[in-house]
Amino acid sequence: MMKHNTLIKVLLVEDDLDCAETIADVLGEHGYHVQIALSFKSALSHINESFDVMISDISLSDGNGFELMRCFKNLVRGIALSGLPVDRHWAQNIEAGFTAYLTKPVSVKHLLETVHHVVQGEAGSFTDEIPSNVILKRCVG
Repeated sequence: MMKHNTLIKVLLVEDDLDCAETIADVLGEHGYHVQIALSFKSALSHINESFDVMISDISLSDGNGFELMRCFKNLVRGIALSGLPVDRHWAQNIEAGFTAYLTKPVSVKHLLETVHHVVQGEAGSFTDEIPSNVILKRCVG
């Protein structure tokens, strides 16, 4: 079912193209407008654009999500994305300005709920629990 999130713009920073496309497809199917950046440098090229939320992988090929979030800190709410459990990065996430943290693989339900809550300005989740539901392969599953 298509949601009405077409005015909500997401900057997705993920250096794994398959992962980025999978997440973008899921968000797009739910009405979000997604701009993919495949690198730290590419993400910075969008700094003057308006986004409602940025989802950034922590480990990028040319930088890291913590530094990227610091650059965007006062411009957009951020969701950290990592293959490592949150306890490995908890303090760094808070200090960098991320509102929530998603651990790969993330369920579709948890991805959508987290983006919704962050966009609404609600407190994010710094847990890496994955609700039991349909899980996508690799980065979203």
